Amino acid sequence: MIDRHFKNLESNSGTTSAMLQIIWRGFGIMVDDLAAAFFTLLAVALIQKIIPL
Repeated sequence: MIDRHFKNLESNSGTTSAMLQIIWRGFGIMVDDLAAAFFTLLAVALIQKIIPL
């Protein structure tokens, strides 16, 4: 969802240079990956609270 948001913003800006588009696309991918990692850690922490080992 986050990556899609960055791609939609990229297609709306027709005046940006190719280098800025590459950087913006890379930033969107990184933010998407960081959000996925955060939610994975949150799920693991919740599972550990529910089922203590």
